Amino acid sequence: MKRSILGFVLALISMMLMSSCQKGDDYQLLTGKWMNKYGAKKVVTTACLFGGVAYMTMYLIGYHPFSPEFGDKPGFNLGYMALALMICGLPNCVIRVCMPSLNGDIFDYSEWKTGMRNEGLVNTVSGYFTKLGNSLYGWLSNMVLAWIGYTSLNDAFGNPIPNTDPAVQKGLWFVFAVVPAIARFLSGVAFLFFSIDGKKKQQMLAELELRRAATVDVENSDKENTGQ
Repeated sequence: MKRSILGFVLALISMMLMSSCQKGDDYQLLTGKWMNKYGAKKVVTTACLFGGVAYMTMYLIGYHPFSPEFGDKPGFNLGYMALALMICGLPNCVIRVCMPSLNGDIFDYSEWKTGMRNEGLVNTVSGYFTKLGNSLYGWLSNMVLAWIGYTSLNDAFGNPIPNTDPAVQKGLWFVFAVVPAIARFLSGVAFLFFSIDGKKKQQMLAELELRRAATVDVENSDKENTGQ
């Protein structure tokens, strides 16, 4: 009984820490400092790779490390899962702060190369792929459930009951932990190819500043000539 209560307290503390990470401003300030020191690309790449390692570590440890079955020590296992998911979710806080900065770099790059700041076009393409991903989500979910052999079970009264097939549970745990790990690793690798960073970014910003200053001078000159 005492162990169950202690496990429940640990779970509650872990969920409170997770909530503070999602709603607090401290991680935003800390991420901002990292971005100023290392650059948004390095910070977001590190966050993605950290997330991949965290999910894989959670998968290898399992979801009931304190007992052969989750229900034997539910308090401790639940507390561990809450803490593990909080750690796995930490990169989300960092990525949310970095992405607006990276989007701004994309807008600047478009202006640098074409002379036009196509924010609307970039946002439209990004929104399209977001909607496409959401559309595929349900279809892929059904495919994954079929792949692991999951079937919904009901008792004699038609109420749903857990599927306790070990193969199904292993499949669900694989999808729950390994698939996000793969997604994080792939995201981190993709950000490695984000070229708007370092000296190239500094050169881009310097040239854009000169162009914008020249444009302002021309506009002021035109206004003066029109006034005369």
